[in-house]
Amino acid sequence: MGIFAQDFKDAVIHPTLTQIDQWSPATEALLLGTAAIMSNLGSTLHTEQDNRQYGIYLTDKKTHRKVWDEYLAFDCDLASKVRGFASQRLFLVDPEQELVTNLAYATAIAWATYRISTKNLPQDPTNLPALAQCWFDHYPHANINLAQQEKTIEYFVTNMQLMNQMPPGQPLLVA
Repeated sequence: MGIFAQDFKDAVIHPTLTQIDQWSPATEALLLGTAAIMSNLGSTLHTEQDNRQYGIYLTDKKTHRKVWDEYLAFDCDLASKVRGFASQRLFLVDPEQELVTNLAYATAIAWATYRISTKNLPQDPTNLPALAQCWFDHYPHANINLAQQEKTIEYFVTNMQLMNQMPPGQPLLVA
């Protein structure tokens, strides 16, 4: 069982993006869709394959380190805000574990993963195919090749449509 989509959006994604001054409806939708397609909103919090992935966004160690080394290292204010989400001890001992146990930190890292790859995130939260294409093109995902692209993008769009159709206040688990 994963996290209720509306709760995750309202209690984690929105406040995290707001705290790092990066909130927009489209970015919020992109991150919700990313968590839904990567981990079924937390049904899977890590993978056991060679390139292990961590947390609700299933971020791998290489990507996590790249975010810090190639993006956050060059923006001290943003790096401080993102580091502020992490715990004092665990981050120093096992930084990837923060991606599993800390939803705000994982969300900030997922957002930064997109920003490393593109400065032009989709602007329309209702353009689900554009959000799905952005995810496919700019977010690392294991075991999905170009031959599976159309099916995977359709799955992303379908999940987002299901989440968007639920009335406010009624939780939805992505299946």
